[in-house]
Amino acid sequence: PNFYPPHMYVPHKIVPEELGLGYDYDVCDAQSLITRMSVRDGRIVLLDGMSYALLALRKQETMPFEVLRKIHQLVSDGAVLVGPPPSAMSGLKRSPEQLAEFSALLQTVWGKCDGKEVTNHRLGKGVLHWGPSWRHVMEGMKVSPDFLVLDESERDNFDYVHRRVGDMDVY
Repeated sequence: PNFYPPHMYVPHKIVPEELGLGYDYDVCDAQSLITRMSVRDGRIVLLDGMSYALLALRKQETMPFEVLRKIHQLVSDGAVLVGPPPSAMSGLKRSPEQLAEFSALLQTVWGKCDGKEVTNHRLGKGVLHWGPSWRHVMEGMKVSPDFLVLDESERDNFDYVHRRVGDMDVY
């Protein structure tokens, strides 16, 4: 019941229209989201101490019930979530009770957001954004890019990983 199949991801490459150069991101699977994430001081934290300003969802048609339940908990606890809702619950074993709870959780997390006229919704200590780009939300949170590439011809040649170790920045 707690097993989720492995996911294949495209190589780590910043998607300019969603985030843009100067910001970095990590990708996770459903199992990691459910078992390794919590919220501390408004940031999403992992068991190993890594922390993130927000959780971004790509458009997806379906979502496991347990993932939506965890997303609800994270946002209620203070996380910032960016992305559209799924259309339906995934899985073969879906009881009427789970389908009803899934629908109620969708309504609770996304509220009146439609991604056009209404683009954010507060839930507990957190907030959901649907419509604005990831970059727009980061800028609104006053999270600046790590760096700027001034030479336009070199912008596609940069890829990096940034971590904070104590008081040091490691690239």
